[in-house]
Amino acid sequence: MLERLFRAADRRKWTLALAIATPVWIALMRMLLERYLSLGDVPLRRPAFPWFAHIVTFYLTMSVTLSAVLVVLGRLQWKQAMNQVGMGLALGCLPPIIDTLVLGRGKFAYEYAPSSFPWLLSGPNSVLPPGETTTLWLTIALMTFAVWRASKSVLRTFATTVTTYALVLIFLVGIPAGSQWLSARTAMAPSDWRNALFGVAAMFGVVTLLGQWKRVVTRVPQVLLPMLFVALGAAQRGVFDGPATLAAVMVALLGIGFTLANDWYDRREDEAAGRTTTLDENAAEWLALVPLVFVAHVLATRVELGLALVGFAVVSFAYHADPLRLKCVFPLSYKTEGFLGGLCFFAGLVAATDQQPSTQSLWIALLVTIGTPIALVFKDLKDVEADAQAGVKTAFVVGEKRGVSRLTLRRIAAAGLTLSLVLVSVWSGQLALIAVALAAPTALIFVKNETRAVIAATLLAEVLLAASVAAKLSA
Repeated sequence: MLERLFRAADRRKWTLALAIATPVWIALMRMLLERYLSLGDVPLRRPAFPWFAHIVTFYLTMSVTLSAVLVVLGRLQWKQAMNQVGMGLALGCLPPIIDTLVLGRGKFAYEYAPSSFPWLLSGPNSVLPPGETTTLWLTIALMTFAVWRASKSVLRTFATTVTTYALVLIFLVGIPAGSQWLSARTAMAPSDWRNALFGVAAMFGVVTLLGQWKRVVTRVPQVLLPMLFVALGAAQRGVFDGPATLAAVMVALLGIGFTLANDWYDRREDEAAGRTTTLDENAAEWLALVPLVFVAHVLATRVELGLALVGFAVVSFAYHADPLRLKCVFPLSYKTEGFLGGLCFFAGLVAATDQQPSTQSLWIALLVTIGTPIALVFKDLKDVEADAQAGVKTAFVVGEKRGVSRLTLRRIAAAGLTLSLVLVSVWSGQLALIAVALAAPTALIFVKNETRAVIAATLLAEVLLAASVAAKLSA
């Protein structure tokens, strides 16, 4: 019987729609069952949509992290692993049904982050009733069977049991307790932090699932830059607080997703440069879509920040993905990058729901949107030949076609970067930072290797941005 179920899962074609629909459907059923079975006649005292969004994020995180375990320890293909875990997600509907049959309607409840550590995944009927305990242990058993079925290795099977048990405890106790700890120190709702922590866990699972950790490490500067723009917006507001941290985390999740997905959309340029990608179209779509589920929760609880994040995601999609792929359309590619920078700045500016941005702050946000493209022209220096061969019109490609020398184009890009960083230094109130601001464009001109020049300029510019944020906040 069990073998038949696994074979059926293996034969099923993986689709993006089904991968999203499965946790959404399970979350809907679980929410309805809890509402009418565990709560009984007790009125619902929580907003329905944030509750539903939380359950979706929980099951989505479970789906990708458990699938990653099957990929690493069972050596399954990632789509096969997700199909098997998706089949097991249906277990999430069982606890309210079992507990109603055993205990009766309205005589049990589910509490996450219980006061005592549930080593046996069990507790009082008001915390971890029998149905929940049974389902959690059944999940561990099915994961163990899946890896044994795939590997026939005792060591890998044992490692799967231990890893799955640890993940269950993290989701059951660790993340809820961590969210309460952060809530107490930031005066924010635990649900805000719970969503962020589940988002981090989910992205960790997706990156592991798709084997993209090497790419994440090499793309750290690209991911860090949007977070620094969020920090600039928070510094303009006067404090880098809990809401700003939440905004930075969510922008980082979106940034990682779209930056990695871009490897698929850039495959033609990469092939021209002699590079290959390990992603396919499904993996790219999955990377871009998973963070959006967690953005939906932010949109339900912090509207202004949620809108900024949705805007960032929409513009990122238009920039990277077909059919628009604005990064190939000159000069819209640079204008789009300006919108991305401005949206990140705006996210830091409006992260706190109890503060409205001043008129001056909105003007600065507009200036950031206009100035970001001028500052970021230099980043295209490292791929001029590949971009030209693939038909991507960057400032360097267009300039060389019009007879402008590479050195002159370098100097123009360095001048734009200099102007932008000097303005940031003036904004910070520490004119001494202007000396630091000159380091990035200097590296851009004098480092001969173009890839190293871009990396050095990027890192030095990010150091300047971080120093400016610190100076502004300490003023």
